[in-house]
Amino acid sequence: MNEEAAQILMARQPIIDTSYRIQGYELLFRDAHLSPTDISGDKSTSRLIDRLLTTFTLEEITDNSRAFINFTRFWLLNPPSLSPDNTVIEILETVPLDDAVLASIADLKKQGFTLALDDVIDTERLSPLLKLVDIVKVDVLHLSPNEIEQIIQQLKPYDITLLAEKIEDHEVFHFCKSLGFSLFQGFFFSKPQLLSGKELNASALAVMNLIAQLQDPNCKIDDIEQIIKQDPTLSIKLLKWVNSPLYRRRKEIESIKQAILQLGLDRVRNFVTLLSLSDLQEKPSILCQMALTRASMCEWLAKHHLNVPSASYFLGGLLSLIDAFFDQPKADVLEKLPIDTKLKSAILNYEGQLGQTILAVSYYQQALWDYIQMSTLDSIQAGLADLNQAYVNAIQETNQWLHVASRP
Repeated sequence: MNEEAAQILMARQPIIDTSYRIQGYELLFRDAHLSPTDISGDKSTSRLIDRLLTTFTLEEITDNSRAFINFTRFWLLNPPSLSPDNTVIEILETVPLDDAVLASIADLKKQGFTLALDDVIDTERLSPLLKLVDIVKVDVLHLSPNEIEQIIQQLKPYDITLLAEKIEDHEVFHFCKSLGFSLFQGFFFSKPQLLSGKELNASALAVMNLIAQLQDPNCKIDDIEQIIKQDPTLSIKLLKWVNSPLYRRRKEIESIKQAILQLGLDRVRNFVTLLSLSDLQEKPSILCQMALTRASMCEWLAKHHLNVPSASYFLGGLLSLIDAFFDQPKADVLEKLPIDTKLKSAILNYEGQLGQTILAVSYYQQALWDYIQMSTLDSIQAGLADLNQAYVNAIQETNQWLHVASRP
């Protein structure tokens, strides 16, 4: 990454459909050295994206999905050279709808761009625009159910796709789905669906037991080899991963034991743990993607800033979302796993350097950059620009891993 791109804070928020499949990402940007009040919308869109795209393509950032990008009035009148094939132009509700803006929006529509209208509340004022846009985003966080239903009724005359954003829990997701929303944005999928008296089904229980065996500190190389061999699917996935282009090996690895010796016991433990979680029934792949990105960020910071063994940092990041995988309180799940007290305290209470790393990374992932305290940055010996570098690296690793995992 070049020096200019490293000074940009960038995060992507997934946009999913009713089946939790990724349909695109909203891209969020900010200068690493400026607060939100110090930078105008034009600057945060124009200058930062220009700098970022000198290093990465949108396809790399979004893994070939669509990029939802906020356009200010300036950018609507002076559009950058982006492809209509993979760019969704988000128009803020606050943009003045004068003749020049409406003409430019109509021209962008003719060029083939998908148009989205953001934060819709006043549908009457936006009527000229609603005839042009393809997607309408409704911020459901601060609206009551009745208010959401009223907006939906007002939008019925228009041929548009409804996107509910800022969804924070599964209940709101299902409510919006019942109203006819077909796209959804928010990190609700990374939270557990806690139901009183709910017990693990057979599949989840098997995965839990497997993870407990893998993370048992008393297990040696031969033990881990036998555990993996008991599951032919896991064995195949592990060998496919170690022989993938990710590692650029000259000679193919042909056995589980050889994979452990080449990669190291802890790395294999952690990767097979990830594979096990990805196989959980009724859990979307996007949750695994988020967990892997978080784990990779923690691992990168351990290697490049803290100079400490990185395996526990990867595992800490991965297990910080364990409650969402099993729909049980995090403390209850961790109690069933043979991991040490320090790791549990780091995950549950953000204690120690590892805990502060998990905290900073989880905030960064959600673009909650202003929540990251200076004391946390001091603890992990990194700045916001370093977190951005860890994030971009983690996205690239995650994209590569998903490609390997999806190969037949």
